[in-house]
Amino acid sequence: MRLSSIEVRLIKLTLVRPFETSFGRTDARIVPLVRMVADGVEGWGEIVADHEPLFSSETITTAQHVLADCFIPALLSQPLSSVDDVAAALRRFKGHQMAKAGLELAFMDLAARSRGVSIREAIGGTRDRVPVGVSLGIEKTVPMLVDQVLAHVAQGYQRIKLKIKPGWDLDVVRTVREVPMPRGPAVVAGNYLVVESADRFHVLDVSDRFNPIEVGGAALPPTPGVVAADGDGVLVAHAGAVDRLDISNPVHPQMTKTAMTARAPMQIHAAGGKVVIADRYALRVYGEATAAPQQPPARMRPTRR
Repeated sequence: MRLSSIEVRLIKLTLVRPFETSFGRTDARIVPLVRMVADGVEGWGEIVADHEPLFSSETITTAQHVLADCFIPALLSQPLSSVDDVAAALRRFKGHQMAKAGLELAFMDLAARSRGVSIREAIGGTRDRVPVGVSLGIEKTVPMLVDQVLAHVAQGYQRIKLKIKPGWDLDVVRTVREVPMPRGPAVVAGNYLVVESADRFHVLDVSDRFNPIEVGGAALPPTPGVVAADGDGVLVAHAGAVDRLDISNPVHPQMTKTAMTARAPMQIHAAGGKVVIADRYALRVYGEATAAPQQPPARMRPTRR
């Protein structure tokens, strides 16, 4: 593949919420985007350098310089067959890893688009979703930060990173650590999010996803395992059994027994009036949450390796 053009575009991105760190407060970002073209197909990459060298020695200005004077001429002067060729062509230039990464990302996008596949498929990925975290800035008060933590947990973020500075550090972290956080994936049932903490389930009303409100809770059963949404309730596998947390009254959720069993459960799925439980010993299909398994159950033995 021989590239026909590479250009850098600067866009201004207004943040949904101001982001404050120990370096200062930011309301918007200038983002350098790399556009790479070959055979009428384009690919895009982002350079994550900031306007000033506060977090890193690289800046938008230094990236523009090395791209225009060094990196882009080097890539346009030779054919490239893979992202390894891009890295090899830039290897003689020292430093500027953010600028180099922007070019590599653009080439990966271009190569994938040329083949008519996603980047995930191009690099051999199999999952269509990956767990992600979020970095939260310094707020005016600790309760405002806690509200942001709860809002992002409700949106499915599984890791929370906090920015700190002198005077906004240990006490803030201690307070946030007391906020109920999921030990595993959170479960959404209707307009409610069910989150596991150390000793109980917390039911949060997420009808306004930016302002979740905890409305109820229930004690965890012994050794809780896999959970799954089931209508207006949540199925909970534990100690060989499957119970159901009924949240039709979310203020006072009730845990009830079912006839379902699960030994070392790996996955539970409920849909269309059926519940499928996969464990290390069998694949069980149930008609209703409180009914006996359909006969004969479909069994799946593990393969010895």
